[in-house]
Amino acid sequence: MKILLLSIGSRGDAEPFAGIGTILKDRGHEVMCAFPEQYRFVAEEAGLPFHSLGSDYMDMSNTVEARQLSSEKGFKRLFMSRKFTRIPDAILQDLRTRQQAIMDSFHPDIIIHHTLCMNGLLHGMKNNIKVINFATTPWQIHVVRELPHTFFPLKFPLRLSYRIGLFLITGRTAELANVTMKGCFTKKQIRKGILEEPIIYNVSPAIFPEPDYWTHRFMIAGFLDRHKLDQWTPPEALVEFLHRHEKIMFVTLGSNVSIHPERNSRILVNVL
Repeated sequence: MKILLLSIGSRGDAEPFAGIGTILKDRGHEVMCAFPEQYRFVAEEAGLPFHSLGSDYMDMSNTVEARQLSSEKGFKRLFMSRKFTRIPDAILQDLRTRQQAIMDSFHPDIIIHHTLCMNGLLHGMKNNIKVINFATTPWQIHVVRELPHTFFPLKFPLRLSYRIGLFLITGRTAELANVTMKGCFTKKQIRKGILEEPIIYNVSPAIFPEPDYWTHRFMIAGFLDRHKLDQWTPPEALVEFLHRHEKIMFVTLGSNVSIHPERNSRILVNVL
């Protein structure tokens, strides 16, 4: 089968897509990665064909405002997310055009897309192609009984948080449909498509076990990654360090840049 992997976001988003692409390629499928230009190397190092979505979106996401978004929580993050999604029309149009070009030329049987790439869902709905949401952040659309939507504080009314989250993503996808498909779908149809689309969550079950009340459309897949060791050898200094010390703690903060380095440093020092 021909499978298109469609993702925008940070390197922390591109890497898991390359991971699932490696698995699908090993099973004999024809895989195409469509990522921002900055992550061309991720696909190429995984031995996967690559289609560029340009560099403008990621250049914009490295602004101070975008970095703040990755560090905030609750209503402030929700407000800033709405503000950040007001992307300049020229960048949006280029991103839409590049996504549509690869979907039209590759003719995929399945589209696996990032939550920010709702063009994939709309294309699948219009052309009767199977689409799957590959979510790198948990509990965004479907209710988790113990936790509110990921953009809301823990004490926020649980079900209300998911209703608001669904309302926002439906509205944004409807706006996209109006531009790219000239009102081909109603907001009600788009909402139904979002809710019925299968979702693979790229989260370890050790951190978030799959709820027993979820339907078969939702799955906690564990963290998927490409085989980086195939083209990497550790420096001698690192190997020597690992052999010299028995108790080692490895700390990583992901690919987003925090605007609170002093606060986070204090937390890490306290943990150590």
